[in-house]
Amino acid sequence: MKQQNKALSIFTCLFILLPLLPGYVTADITGNTYWFSATWLNQTYQENLGEEFKSSVSGEFKITVLNAIEAGGDDVYEYNFQGFSWYRVPYYLNVTSDVEFQENKVSFEIETEDEDEDNRAETAELALFPSFQHHHPGHMFFVNPIWSTHNTGWESAVNEAQNDNTTAELTESSGEGSFSLRLVIDIESDSEDEGQLNGTRTFDFTASYDSDGILTNWESTATTRLSNENHTSRHILTEKYSRTTGPSGGFGIGGDTATALGFIGVAAVAGIVVGVILGKRY
Repeated sequence: MKQQNKALSIFTCLFILLPLLPGYVTADITGNTYWFSATWLNQTYQENLGEEFKSSVSGEFKITVLNAIEAGGDDVYEYNFQGFSWYRVPYYLNVTSDVEFQENKVSFEIETEDEDEDNRAETAELALFPSFQHHHPGHMFFVNPIWSTHNTGWESAVNEAQNDNTTAELTESSGEGSFSLRLVIDIESDSEDEGQLNGTRTFDFTASYDSDGILTNWESTATTRLSNENHTSRHILTEKYSRTTGPSGGFGIGGDTATALGFIGVAAVAGIVVGVILGKRY
């Protein structure tokens, strides 16, 4: 009887630990459909405390988990993405793909250039992982649900940002599927029209995931403020994804970016002026 109880106890422990072992795939979410609303680009620009000019591009899509398998030693979700995607312009997409979700761990990377070594960056960029990829649109919505696996990458990114000589402020938190970051970088710009400008670029990031590692909310905002004795400017760029209960009526295009050429121009400004790079890491 003691041997039977011992064997039962060992079996019970193994059963409890099984979801934590490498190579284990849970199929609990197979067949689930998740609806999302996306704001790929939301901008506000203001000069000298005057009028604000705004632009916004948004859309909706759904992701259905088709299968959970093990492939090549990796745990994989096969999924279908249907709805609007984004690459310079919103476009309808219906595609089946897969994601090695256990390799997706929330992290970031700050990149700055301070050529004159005055502790003010001439360029400042923040890469977020995982993030939206038009060629792999469902990638960012699945992450490893074992939250301790995110610690190493997140803490390393925090340490790197703290050691950057242009960092003015950093606050962050992570744990149990919730992540937040505020990073303020001192910056400068030499404008032909406005002269030498000093200011800050503030990166705000929040993300939350359910117990299965499926995204519920994700938002990134970069706010750039520059000024001198004659001029001030403020530029806010936001990207956002939220889980919803279903469709609400399609995609939207706001502001003065109603042409493809306008979208291409905005994409260039977003990458160069605001300095937000949405990266890809496997």
